[in-house]
Amino acid sequence: MIGVRNNSDNDQCFEIWANELRVKDIANSGGYAALANFQTQLADFGQVSMAGSVRTIGFGDVDKKLNQRSLNKTINFDIATNLELGKFFPEKLGVSLPLNVGYSENYIRPKFYPLNPDVELQQYLSELALAGISKKERDRVRKAAEDFSSLYSINLANIRLGKGGGKNHPWKLSNFNAGYSYQNNYRRNQQIEENFTKTTQVSLGYSYSPKVKPWKPFKRIKSKNLAIIRDFNINFLPSSFSVQTQFNRLYSEMQARNNNSFRQINPRFYDKNFTNVRNYNLNWQLTQALNVSYSAVANARIQEPFGKIETQEQRDSITREIFSFGQLADFSQNINASYKLPIDKIRFLNWISVTTSYNGSYKWTQAPPSFKEVGNTIQNSANYSIQPNFTFTQLYQKIPWLRDLNKKPRRKVRKPKRSEEKDGSDKDEEDDKPLKPNYFKIGVGNFISMFKNAGFNYSITEGTLLPGFRYTPDFFGQNAANASPGLRFILGLQEDELRYKLADLGALNTDERLNSQFSKNYSEQFSGNITVEPFKDFRIVFDMNKSSSVNSNSIFKFNGTNFEDQGFSENGQFNISGWFFRTHFVKDQDFGEQHPNAVFTQYENDRFVIAQRLMNADGRVGAKG
Repeated sequence: MIGVRNNSDNDQCFEIWANELRVKDIANSGGYAALANFQTQLADFGQVSMAGSVRTIGFGDVDKKLNQRSLNKTINFDIATNLELGKFFPEKLGVSLPLNVGYSENYIRPKFYPLNPDVELQQYLSELALAGISKKERDRVRKAAEDFSSLYSINLANIRLGKGGGKNHPWKLSNFNAGYSYQNNYRRNQQIEENFTKTTQVSLGYSYSPKVKPWKPFKRIKSKNLAIIRDFNINFLPSSFSVQTQFNRLYSEMQARNNNSFRQINPRFYDKNFTNVRNYNLNWQLTQALNVSYSAVANARIQEPFGKIETQEQRDSITREIFSFGQLADFSQNINASYKLPIDKIRFLNWISVTTSYNGSYKWTQAPPSFKEVGNTIQNSANYSIQPNFTFTQLYQKIPWLRDLNKKPRRKVRKPKRSEEKDGSDKDEEDDKPLKPNYFKIGVGNFISMFKNAGFNYSITEGTLLPGFRYTPDFFGQNAANASPGLRFILGLQEDELRYKLADLGALNTDERLNSQFSKNYSEQFSGNITVEPFKDFRIVFDMNKSSSVNSNSIFKFNGTNFEDQGFSENGQFNISGWFFRTHFVKDQDFGEQHPNAVFTQYENDRFVIAQRLMNADGRVGAKG
């Protein structure tokens, strides 16, 4: 509706133009939709499944309004197969070759022409035909107006040769595995002329788990009292070893469509990401009580030439990068060791178990490719822990009077002699009287045995992060040519003066633009719990915790003359649990408007005492005089 109003007192003469003013009813033509599924099982060879659907313009669900009906014609189909190609080989070869292939397409043809939404696409194509436009050009317009996407994938996962079982030799084919996968995702529409992403993954792995019996030099000892010596054992070979290398390549191109009538340049965009990931794992149970494991991950980047790969020289450069496993981007490794003390082998101490563990980690991270002058970053950490556990109920079973504490006392009845039976003597009549329980003995026993179990955990964690490292690791995180950063550091062990040591060896960059912080941390944690049962079915658990941590940070860099710490700072935390029942009910004092509490006042005064202790414990304070 258009309204015109004259706000003046004089007559006016004017014209009104309304462009593209049309009034039409809502299109009430209906559509249809259908879907189909098909799935078949090819015996033990595999299975094939297909699905498809179509939805035309004007179709709508029963709960949709008239203006919510579909304005697009949508067609899609999907085919997927899951086949075991190993069935084509003799069974004795033990070939496992699982193949998964999938393909899908999706068409969305709009009702209205995307570049002129007021005109239907079919009507526009008809007008082009009347204007003498060739069929090839009309097909190009129709194809550009559609939103088309497709997905093609092929996957060969966990390819293996050879049967398992029997003796597992290192060269056995069943120890090797391989994998391959490829995926191509394609799309085009009115805005995108072409956009595809190709993802390729190739992997090759090896794993070996020998069946080795531990060597027990003292197994002939029969005495149970010498079990700690008899059960001594050593494994001379690792329990398992595995290594895997995996190449991942992503390649994508995108070309925007030129929908303008004038000539313009739309650049073609390329997206590439080619990486190599190598995994190493070793598990060695040296004895039944001592286990050591090692794991490492190396991530490398395969450098590709810029733009589209077209020449043989470009392909050769990629091949050389692949065989050199690329340029290392980051490397990390972990070493874990756990040992259970053989206390349980001692007959009277098997109610105690003590487990110790060590975890050391190391990580090397490449410098930013655009700013290599600042150097790489290395960091490590170490964790030491011990967990003793005491099961007092097992201890009480070893003490006869505690074990039989709750049993009813019984009098030993002496068998009468034959002569006494003949005489009918009544000397043992007193033996029939029940014994009175020893309440003192029971009370003392119950008091001692109310402790049921106890467990404790004490751990120390420390770590170092150092930027500006110059070298690249060769083996196990170590740069062999320069013996840096050192065996102790890659094992997770800490050195207070490590940064100065590496600076003297020339292992740190001297670029003064370095602004990453050096950090060092140290923390201790202690926790425990004790379970007490003062009387039957009433248990109390006492928990205790104590933790402290110290973190120091600085920018360790070259100032033009030597290396120094700039902006050094140190902070820490301390937490402890305690028994505060005695001070829970201390009342506040009343001094007019102030209501101080003696406990809080003492806490405020103790701050100065603690500060004095920390100052006296800091060697730097005394050095400054």
